[in-house]
Amino acid sequence: MAKLTWKYITKEATSIDQMNRKDAIAFHWFNPNGLIAKSNKLVDELFIAVDEKRCKSGALLAYNFDFARKEIAKLHKSSQPSWRQIRVWIEMTSYSISELEKFLQSIK
Repeated sequence: MAKLTWKYITKEATSIDQMNRKDAIAFHWFNPNGLIAKSNKLVDELFIAVDEKRCKSGALLAYNFDFARKEIAKLHKSSQPSWRQIRVWIEMTSYSISELEKFLQSIK
C-alpha cells in the first residue's frame, strides 16, 4: 500500500479504509468527515438548543465529548496505539454521537 498524504488523510478521505493506525487516528481527529468534526457540529447544535431554551443546560454535561477528545489525543501521542484501542474509541464516540442525534431530534 502506498503511503497516504497528510492532505488526503485530513481533508479528502471519507473513511479509514486502507489506513494504518496513526492515519486512522489523524483522520478522525482532523478530517471534516471524522468523528471529532461530527461531534463538534452536534455540540454546536446543542448549544443553540440550550440558547433557544428547547432543553436545559444540563444537556451540555450529559452530551459532552471532552473524554473522546482526551482519548484521541492519548492515542495520537502513543507510539504504538493498537487497533483494539482505536476501534473501542470509534465505537464509544459513534455511540455518543448517535445518542446526541436522537436527543436533538426529540427536541426539534
